[in-house]
Amino acid sequence: MSNTVGHEATVVAREAGSGEALWFFGELATILVAGEQTAERFAIVEHRSPQGMSPPWHVQPDDDETFHVIDGEITFWASDPSKPLCVARPGSVVCVPRGIPHSFRIESDQAHFLTFHTPAGHERFYRAAGDTAPERTLPPPGPPDIPRAQAAGGRHGVEFLGPPPAPSAG
Repeated sequence: MSNTVGHEATVVAREAGSGEALWFFGELATILVAGEQTAERFAIVEHRSPQGMSPPWHVQPDDDETFHVIDGEITFWASDPSKPLCVARPGSVVCVPRGIPHSFRIESDQAHFLTFHTPAGHERFYRAAGDTAPERTLPPPGPPDIPRAQAAGGRHGVEFLGPPPAPSAG
């Protein structure tokens, strides 16, 4: 957990289309509120992801992750990679407590969603595993850099447990 001694929360007012934009795992991830602004209490990240994007099966031992789907359709798994938890659609919320292995897959052409990280810190993983986005678009298609993501995860509280859950047959 992050040390907040000497850190003060600040008021954050962000215009639409602003924030720290990153190309991460084939998506556009925009850090809207970082831990440095909240005395490490929480962080908020906006995601725009293409169909098929699915992070490896992973766990965050030290932070809770809450997803709020704005647009699109996302299948979520938690605890058991062989059984989908749900298919989330606009307005859906999925909360994954710390220590629960999980993943998801974008089913629609694209998805737009927010993640809330409590406490903050997960945004540092995005920074370490991603690249500054030169424009606010999806990155060019290509495989994710798994060794880089694993190294970043080791430094920022994300443990990779295996590949993403397999798509269901049919």
